[in-house]
Amino acid sequence: MNRYLFLLLFFCLALDSCKNKTDFPSDNHYVNAGNYFLLGKYQDAIDEYNLAIARDPQNANAYLGLGQVYYYLNDYDKAIEKLDKATSLDPNFAFAFYAKASARISDGDAEGALKDLDRSIEINPDFLFAIYVRGTQYSAMRDFDKAIDDFDKVIKIKPDYYRAYYARAVAKQDKRDFESAINDYTIALKGNSGKLNSFYNRAFCYVDLKLYALAVNDFSNAIAIKNDFSRAYIYRGVYEYALQKKDEACTDFQRAKDIGDTSANFYIRKYCDKNK
Repeated sequence: MNRYLFLLLFFCLALDSCKNKTDFPSDNHYVNAGNYFLLGKYQDAIDEYNLAIARDPQNANAYLGLGQVYYYLNDYDKAIEKLDKATSLDPNFAFAFYAKASARISDGDAEGALKDLDRSIEINPDFLFAIYVRGTQYSAMRDFDKAIDDFDKVIKIKPDYYRAYYARAVAKQDKRDFESAINDYTIALKGNSGKLNSFYNRAFCYVDLKLYALAVNDFSNAIAIKNDFSRAYIYRGVYEYALQKKDEACTDFQRAKDIGDTSANFYIRKYCDKNK
C-alpha cells in the first residue's frame, strides 16, 4: 500500500465517524511508526510498531501498520500474516480486510482477495475503494456483469469518481457493448488522469461500430498526448487507409517505423507498396 493510502488511513482512523476504523491508539510508538513510514525509514517503523504491540498486544492498528509496511516492502507473506492478526483482533476492521485483500492481489491470490473484499464491504457497504477494487478483480476474472455492478455502486456513491467510469467502460467494451462503453469513456475523459487510454480504447469502440472517422480522431487525440505512441500511429494509418487517405496512412506507418516499431514494416509493405 503506498504512502498516499497510509495517509488516507491515518486520517480515517482519526475521525470518530469513520466506519473503517478501530479505536484510535494514543501510544507514542504507534505515532512514531507512522512518521517513520512516511519518511521512508521502514525498519524504524517496524521497530516502533513492534514496541506498540509489546505495550498493548491487542493493538489491531499496530498490526495493520506492520502489514502496510511489509506490503510496501513487497513482503506479501508477512503483510498478510500481520493483517490476519489485525482482523482477528478486530473482526469489524474494514480497512484491515481491504489492506489484506490488496496484499493477496499482489501475491496472486485473487480468490482470497475477493473474500477479504467481501468482508470489508459487508462491514461498510459504502467503502468505495473496496468496492472499486473488487470490481477490477471481477473484470480481471472476466466476470463483467459483477464488475459492472460494482462500478455502478462506486459511481452511485461518488458520481465524480472518473476511474470507475473508465473501468466500467473497459468491462462494457469487453462485453461488446460498444455504445455504452463510448459513453463511459467520454465521461471518464472529464477526469484529470487516464485520458490516453480513454481515447485509445474509445477509438476501438468506434472501429467496431465502423465509425472510422471518429476512430481516427481518437487515435489523433491519443497521439497529441503521447507523440511517440507508435501503435496509435499504426492504427490511425489503418483506418485512414479505410477512409481512402493512403498518403496520410503511409505517413503514419513511416512515423511508427521511425519511432522504432518494427511491425510498421508489415503495414508499409501491405498498404504503401508503389506497385499496388
